[in-house]
Amino acid sequence: MSINGARAIFSIMIAYVTHYMVLIGSPFLGKGGDIFFDTTCLMMTGSDFFFVVSGFLVCLKYEERFVNHTIKFIDYIRPKIIKIYPLVIVMAVLVYILEIKGKIEFGEYPLHEYKGDERYTLFNLILNILGLQCGWISEMDDRAINGPSWFVSILMICYAIHFLIAKYGKKLRIILYICMICLGVFIIVRESELPLLYSNNGRGYYCYFMGVLIAEVMERLNFKNIKVINVLSNIAALMSIILFIISYKCVWDGPVNSSNIMILGFYPIFLFTIVYNNFFYKIFSNRILVWLGNMSLEIFLCNIPTLLVIKYFMLKLNINVDLLNIKAYIVIIIISIFVAYIMKEFFVKNMSIMLQKLFGGREVEKNNYREIS
Repeated sequence: MSINGARAIFSIMIAYVTHYMVLIGSPFLGKGGDIFFDTTCLMMTGSDFFFVVSGFLVCLKYEERFVNHTIKFIDYIRPKIIKIYPLVIVMAVLVYILEIKGKIEFGEYPLHEYKGDERYTLFNLILNILGLQCGWISEMDDRAINGPSWFVSILMICYAIHFLIAKYGKKLRIILYICMICLGVFIIVRESELPLLYSNNGRGYYCYFMGVLIAEVMERLNFKNIKVINVLSNIAALMSIILFIISYKCVWDGPVNSSNIMILGFYPIFLFTIVYNNFFYKIFSNRILVWLGNMSLEIFLCNIPTLLVIKYFMLKLNINVDLLNIKAYIVIIIISIFVAYIMKEFFVKNMSIMLQKLFGGREVEKNNYREIS
């Protein structure tokens, strides 16, 4: 439950702070605008927390089956593809159509003008439909029609590598997980222009397999001494707070890259904190946060398309609304959350059932999407 609460916080910060600031601007300019902008900079790597969460949950749920060869790769990956990709594809097609249509009608891309001619191409749309929008032939999210979907592309690579290591590495798998973590650090620090070795891949490898390693270590140690767990979780909580403060202070002219502090230090330690520290567990198990966290994937993937629809029809109907107005900002957040809820309850669930019947295999797991953002 606490993990879902934390995912709610991160998905909200990414969607309604970072994405809004990048695409629209700050609604708090002159009213705490600096904090809004600094938070935007800090949350540029916020999606990396979801890699940590995914690695942690997949390890707890599937590791034993991987090692004992009691689950085939297709049975492992099919439910995830069925849950995620229909939404990814629909949102990509929607964004592509409205951006191209807007360019033809208004002479400009309604929402994401930056590199629009390079981003909104038929070739990139095909890449998005195939799930190859990031990490395969592209560095950042430049080929992701719906920007946030870059995360899904990298996540699927991590899923596959995890399966292969656990199934064939067996007793050496811990060492191989550590090797993946080291590879991630190397790519983050040195960067690369090679397929599967781009910096975004490095972020995914490091965070995902840190989540796996945390789950493996805690499962193997199997602490029965509550006092030991409390001490470790309190230390982790203190470290999380310190790392977050340092990261925030380093956003501008700090001696250390704030993004690297968040990726390499804060996200893994924060996950450990919210799972094993009683105080933080209770905070992030709040019912509203858990409810929002259960549709964090939909918030993450539907926010930009929702903004685009609003912007398109504002231009189409010649409606002049200042989207930097705080009231307008709040209304847009409410609309976006409502859209995410509708997509989750009526599209994702029904599409999953339909595709599962069509392609067969095991029944769709009700909480499968809790492993992802």
